[in-house]
Amino acid sequence: MSQGFINDYVAQVMGTVATGMVAPFAHASPSGDWILCDGAAISRTGYAALFAVIGETYGVGDGSTTFNLPDYEGRFLRGTDNGKALDPDAASRTDRGDGTTGDVIGSKQASANLSHAHAAAGTHTHTVYVRDIQSNGHPHFDNSNQQGYAYANRTTSGNGNHVHGASGGLESRPVNVNVDWFIFFGGNLRLAVESGAVVQTQYTQDGDIASTTTAMTTDNSIPQITEGGEFMSASITPKNVANKLRVDVVFNGGNSAVWTNVALFQDSIANAVASTVRYGTVNTQAPMCFTYWMTAGTVGATTFSVRAGAHSAGTITFNGRSGTRDHGGVMNSSITITEYAA
Repeated sequence: MSQGFINDYVAQVMGTVATGMVAPFAHASPSGDWILCDGAAISRTGYAALFAVIGETYGVGDGSTTFNLPDYEGRFLRGTDNGKALDPDAASRTDRGDGTTGDVIGSKQASANLSHAHAAAGTHTHTVYVRDIQSNGHPHFDNSNQQGYAYANRTTSGNGNHVHGASGGLESRPVNVNVDWFIFFGGNLRLAVESGAVVQTQYTQDGDIASTTTAMTTDNSIPQITEGGEFMSASITPKNVANKLRVDVVFNGGNSAVWTNVALFQDSIANAVASTVRYGTVNTQAPMCFTYWMTAGTVGATTFSVRAGAHSAGTITFNGRSGTRDHGGVMNSSITITEYAA
């Protein structure tokens, strides 16, 4: 069972986990294409799919090769107010990382307590026992209702100076449990599969005729992207940086000279990553096939192209010979790119 089939099945049954989706995890290192939301600066090319979604929202990184992840460590997440007036301080929310403030995704807010008042008694009364006779011109007080004493209320001064005790911790918070927040940086949700399983296949197949007279030298130097002519290309967006890519090339063509050179290039890299050469009779057509393996190294789109050229003066005819097509277009050349799980 291929990984592609599993991906399709999971997408239909469970829905798609989209790039940029955030989820809490009860363990520190989830498997798959998840990375901790700790505000770190990460590679724009190594995490190209995520960069395409969040860009510099949470920070520019070094401004050219990296960008910042959101930082959710030690924070509660809150839904954007969107005009509901449930967040009365929405307009004063602070910079999310790219200079944007206010009621937008990613903006921040410091802790606060709802404004309130504590009631405190000032003037108040105490009930005491008072002797109903005076001695030396003033009353005598006692704390028991003995004979000769009477109840009376006496009022304190209006200031009523006194102290209210208070207790508490270093913050206001609800009952909570720690989790780590991770963001999904890959493609669709994938079930774990054993190493070597096929993740996806991309290809191009071309039966058209084309030609070039630009040379590609046959010697002990690496073919360059400026040599020969480009005849076909194919792209793939790997699902995991550690996965393996296999590139299979089938090139059908003839040459008006004896040396035919075919090379495989990746993106705009000057040096070929793989090549082959054929020595044969002038104006004969024969397939040239070769395979190239590599570690993906990225989850961004990467393109492979095939170029061909004669060693010296000569004309390469793609899918034919002597400037004409063979077999009416059913003789095809192709590039097939297969991704395998690491």
